[in-house]
Amino acid sequence: MTNENYLSICGTCKNRKLTLKSGLLCGLTDAKPSFTETCPEYLQDNEERKQQIMKPFERTASETLWGLSIKPDTLKTQGLLIAAIGLGGTLLSTTVDIAGLLSLSIGTLIVGVLAYRKSQQIEKALKQIEDEKLEENIKG
Repeated sequence: MTNENYLSICGTCKNRKLTLKSGLLCGLTDAKPSFTETCPEYLQDNEERKQQIMKPFERTASETLWGLSIKPDTLKTQGLLIAAIGLGGTLLSTTVDIAGLLSLSIGTLIVGVLAYRKSQQIEKALKQIEDEKLEENIKG
């Protein structure tokens, strides 16, 4: 296994131990991981796993798309509303000749659709977290 594989598995284990000198170690053996496919002592840290899954969706304030929410239900609603405004502007621009209205409307429509798609990606990630918790409860 690669070091990246060990990090993704051991990084979400409750038995992990992080040291400045050696990096990520097993808290039970104080050694670097050496298992081949699965660790018999692995105990999933649900909070850490949730953070790992949600990390691609985290944004800083400067990266936030016009301050839209990261909560999937809110983001979905915002995306649909923005897309509807963009669609309305696009339809309006076909009857009223206002310079730039069509471009602005199409841009707004695209932002709305992208926000809606992002909400679906976040929902999928949250479902994965819930499925993993359920699977762990069944095993444990």
